[in-house]
Parts: sequence; C-alpha cells; structure tokens
Amino acid sequence: MSNSTITQAMILAAGKGTRLRPLTLDTPKPLVQVGGQPLIVWHIKALQAAGITDITINASWLADKLMDTLGDGSQYGVKLHWSVEGDEPLETAGGYFSGITVRQAARRAIYSRQL
Repeated sequence: MSNSTITQAMILAAGKGTRLRPLTLDTPKPLVQVGGQPLIVWHIKALQAAGITDITINASWLADKLMDTLGDGSQYGVKLHWSVEGDEPLETAGGYFSGITVRQAARRAIYSRQL
C-alpha cells in the first residue's frame, strides 16, 4: 500500500450556467454568490483544507472574469492553473483531457528548468 498524498485536483467550470439565467448572463456560474462567496471559492477552500494545493480549473464561458477574480490562487493558499476552452465547447471529457494536457505541459516546463 502507498502512502502517497493527493495534492492535485481539477475543477470543471466551463459551463454556461443556462439554468441560472439571468444571473449567468454576465457572470460565470462559478462566480455566482452563495452564502457570501462565489460557488467556486467554496470548492477551492474545501480542497485547500483537505491539503490539495495544486488546482487546475477548466473554464470557458466568461473565463476572463473567472481568471481575473481568482488569479493564481495565492489568496486561498493554493496554486491555480488554467485550462481555457476555445469557441467550441469540449464537454466533460474534453475539458478533463484539456486540463490534463495543461498539467503535463506545466510539469515538463518545471522539469526542464531543473536541468
């Protein structure tokens, strides 16, 4: 049995939030306020409390607002990586695969800097 600790997670946050309209016309669903803070902040804080500090967020609809609000994650004690979809929605599997690709590219960049 392995004693490895999970330190990485991925949040899929690319949906348009059509069922929350009109709230999501100008605000991405993850930034809709619930209980005094954006939905996605609840998730980030829960992950951080569980020791997960390396988070990739897959975004699409109004991604710039999401990225501007959350930044690099340092305000929550985590490191955020961004996987932004293009004009064509990738759906769940595509978003996940895209996020994994972003993480692999980041890992290669880190490894190549260590050489």
